[in-house]
Amino acid sequence: MNLMFMGLIYPTEELKNISSLSKSPLQMQVDNFQKLLIEGLSRHIGNDNISICNALPVGTFPNHYKKIYLRGNSWGKNRFNVAAINLPFFKQKMREILAEKAILKWYKQNEKNRNILLYSLYLPFMNAIVKAKETYSDLNISIIVPDIPTDLGLASGRTGLLGYMENKMGKKSIELCRYFDNFILLTEPMKDVLPLNKNAKYTVVEAIAPNAYPTPNKNDVIECFEKYKLPFNKPTVLYTGTIQKELGIGDLVDAFKAEKLKNVNLVLCGGGNMASEVKSASENYGNIHYLGFVPREDALLLQAEASILINPRKPEGEYTKYSFPSKSMEYLLSGKPVLCYKLEGISAEYDDHFYYIGDDLADSILEILNLNDAEKAEKAKKAKAFVLENKNAEAQSKKIVDLIKSK
Repeated sequence: MNLMFMGLIYPTEELKNISSLSKSPLQMQVDNFQKLLIEGLSRHIGNDNISICNALPVGTFPNHYKKIYLRGNSWGKNRFNVAAINLPFFKQKMREILAEKAILKWYKQNEKNRNILLYSLYLPFMNAIVKAKETYSDLNISIIVPDIPTDLGLASGRTGLLGYMENKMGKKSIELCRYFDNFILLTEPMKDVLPLNKNAKYTVVEAIAPNAYPTPNKNDVIECFEKYKLPFNKPTVLYTGTIQKELGIGDLVDAFKAEKLKNVNLVLCGGGNMASEVKSASENYGNIHYLGFVPREDALLLQAEASILINPRKPEGEYTKYSFPSKSMEYLLSGKPVLCYKLEGISAEYDDHFYYIGDDLADSILEILNLNDAEKAEKAKKAKAFVLENKNAEAQSKKIVDLIKSK
């Protein structure tokens, strides 16, 4: 089996330099997913049988990135970045042209069993793949759909011309889906809104669990709490992620302003459109602590001491059918109780492992805090084992390999 993976990755050896040149936060969650997936795929089909055609996922010059030209270069055997002039339109068109050339070259170098796997509905790569398929009809093309663009996805916040263009490109990418043979979806309901052709097949891969976290040293945990001036050995609810209104952050913060949670600490890490409001709340309420962006190592240390890890995204809006809270699954690896809403995108296999929020958020938090510690520890232990066994890179990538081979 020969596979070309087309994605949006930060090559590990270039990551530090890319970070220094970027004026916007890097998409590390997207990067981590793809690297874990490639790791899993290599175990099934061999590293030498995988080529990677990559587009650096950075913003345009000059507002979001400091370079106007993105160099095309190799970063390992059969791994390369496509070049681009880092300006709107030029960037997308150049990537489309160079990607199509790369696909045709790769096709000719591999005599049989040629498969392409694309991460996301990235329009320049979709255009390139569909054009290549028109030339070589035996090319087997698959796509991973991490979200649905247009109004069914979580709004990006762009308005005016940028919003119009984003919506137009989103609709175009959805239209191109009808040319693909296989789909890897994050949730089952996605199949109902994508134009799958009558012969298309799909599987669901909601997320890939990162490798098991090492057990933190107690002294390191204490030092971390002292570093951020957080009270230690007190009931603590932790949220690490995007501080965005659409993700339920406003309701979460409001719950901790109430009398019933005055003795429970809320710690929030991350940035987003509600950062200033959350910071203001932390200055006015002693039990609310906003840390902004923190290093991943510190986030894991904070998780180790938290009483509850929370994801407050509500089951409101059409988009919740088409998204999976990967942050919640990652939380399960901490061995701590995880509290979230029951979203339509969460399959039943997780019901024994999450604590679901009821009618009142504050009451749901207090209910967990009042549970027997041994009971909570046992449930958290089983949840961690479930994720490590069933959602690791090797297990999740096997679903994809089996799907591609079933043509």
